Amino acid sequence: MNIHSILNVNYKQNKEIVVLNLPLLTKSFEAKSVHKVRVAIKKLKACLELFNHLYRNEAPFEIPATGSLFKILGKYRQWDVVLENLDHFRLADMLLFPEFKKHIIYSKKEIARECRSFLQEYSETELSAIESRIAHVGLAEENAESELSVTKLIKSKFAKVKRLSLHKEVNAHNIRKELKSVYYWIVWWGENGVVSKREMKQLDIFLEKAGSWHDLLIIGGIIKNFRRYYLANTDGENQALKQLTEDINKRRKKLIRNIGRADIAHQLSLGTFK
Repeated sequence: MNIHSILNVNYKQNKEIVVLNLPLLTKSFEAKSVHKVRVAIKKLKACLELFNHLYRNEAPFEIPATGSLFKILGKYRQWDVVLENLDHFRLADMLLFPEFKKHIIYSKKEIARECRSFLQEYSETELSAIESRIAHVGLAEENAESELSVTKLIKSKFAKVKRLSLHKEVNAHNIRKELKSVYYWIVWWGENGVVSKREMKQLDIFLEKAGSWHDLLIIGGIIKNFRRYYLANTDGENQALKQLTEDINKRRKKLIRNIGRADIAHQLSLGTFK
């Protein structure tokens, strides 16, 4: 199967995931549905990034409304992430954070209202329009040249990650975003000599750790803002949240340290990839 066909199949599959889950989201923002839609949109964007690279003479393949859907669902998801991690850190001590928990519940309701309003206006029409364009566009290059072009693009991503990894803690999220697209491409296309199975496994581990790191970064920012704008400095809950923030920061720093010499970012910074 050539690259065009592979991308065409994956675009259709992930478009269907979005379309099938939209009715569920209009009823309730169940965490699994939100996650499925966001992952599917990430894969759609990865498909289109590669199409835009291969078909540079065509008008850009873009899905701006679906990108906005991804962002607003991300705002909702962050509150689920906060609750999950609060349970992880202080399941027995949740009574220490009564006002913060009220704030989370209120914020979830507000963003859910915003999401519902967006979904009433959103239509998958742009996804179908792009699907039609993909089906009718001709191959811009011979298949062998297309494969070479994809390989070059992947290697250019690796080169960018090498630069970003010089300041790994600052750039961890951007490194993850760059490598996530590469991960999808390699899974769809097959390793094809670009990376080894061992390196692919390292990539998987890195993406998981970097995702956890980013979740903790979001939580720390939310707690910081809540303490600053809603609680007095002498408030007992403020002090408890301060301690929780310190615990979260320690865990976040430990995650970065544990993404050590065996991880993908370090391997890329050393230039060990082909």
